[in-house]
Amino acid sequence: MLDPKLLRGDLDATAQQLARRGFELDKAALQALESRRRELQTQT
Repeated sequence: MLDPKLLRGDLDATAQQLARRGFELDKAALQALESRRRELQTQT
């Protein structure tokens, strides 16, 4: 399991490391989810 702070902090480097292991990270989808998470946090 990946640390969410790692993904938020340096998405490009994390995606490169995962690609070396044969996993393609959908950065756009992850960024959209993170944006939505922040919106919801500010509403509460």
